[in-house]
Amino acid sequence: MYTDRNSPPTTRRRHGFTVVELLVVVVIILILVGLFVVGGMKMNESNRTRLTRSIFAILLAVATEYNASTGATVAADPATDDAVPGTTIKRFIDATYPLPVPQKMLTAINKASFNPSSSDPELRNLVFDAWDTPIRYAPSNDWNNDTTSLPQYPRLFFASAGPDRRWGNVQADSTEAQDNVYSFNFE
Repeated sequence: MYTDRNSPPTTRRRHGFTVVELLVVVVIILILVGLFVVGGMKMNESNRTRLTRSIFAILLAVATEYNASTGATVAADPATDDAVPGTTIKRFIDATYPLPVPQKMLTAINKASFNPSSSDPELRNLVFDAWDTPIRYAPSNDWNNDTTSLPQYPRLFFASAGPDRRWGNVQADSTEAQDNVYSFNFE
């Protein structure tokens, strides 16, 4: 290539990005990652609520089958059942699991939520929600002495404390109670 010695030197074009361009790209990527993380967390909570409601559906079907087989509902003891977490659901499982049809229905619940053959006797016959908190069984309003953490409802139902794992006060509409999940639509 021919170059003229008298011509001014040409500036070479540098290839690459400026610091400002790189910072803009990094900020855009961080914003997108943040949006995906928040969206993923909301979707995860929605899936957990859906899983808990599907466990409730199985438990309600078991209660219906138990009633059809025995002509009764599973009794509860209001004096002792709320004293120890999981006592109400344990009493429900202890009564329904020996019957063949309810037993078969209960095996549809995944092992993470219900493991009747657990080696730990404290965990045996407990049913957990998607947040690893024992589900509560409430046979009816005449049993329900706990009117602050459980709503009044005319029929038996199941309840979960929800993502925060706290029951809160339903009567006072506390923020802790707002995420509770029930086997019925609570408004």
